[in-house]
Amino acid sequence: MRGICLVLCLLPLAAQAGDPASGAGATVILPDADGVLDVAAAQQARAFDAIPNPFRIRYRPAPAIREVPLVISSVLIPDRPEDASAVINGQLYSPGDRIEGLELVRIGADSLELRGDEMVLRVPVQDRVPKLRLSP
Repeated sequence: MRGICLVLCLLPLAAQAGDPASGAGATVILPDADGVLDVAAAQQARAFDAIPNPFRIRYRPAPAIREVPLVISSVLIPDRPEDASAVINGQLYSPGDRIEGLELVRIGADSLELRGDEMVLRVPVQDRVPKLRLSP
């Protein structure tokens, strides 16, 4: 009984640790040397329990991973930042639109910022095509 009480008492503390609304506990993902933003690895790292669960299935086959190139053709920056837009993969996007399930939050002259599930992706605007590595 004592062990169960400790586990139940610690759960509210763990739930309060990361507040997704504040963005303070968000994982920032930057491209690696190959220009890949590995969202799948970041999601997999967060999937483990803070408190060990003896009933959890420990072995899982490696999930299929897909790579989505983000071809940024142009970035349009007007006087007001909220009116900015970018042409990505041949489509026009503005702040608030979704790209592969991630919300486009900010469009800057040198980078785009995408958010989703407690993570922030900073995609550089450059000649090299960055790729999103996502789990299905």
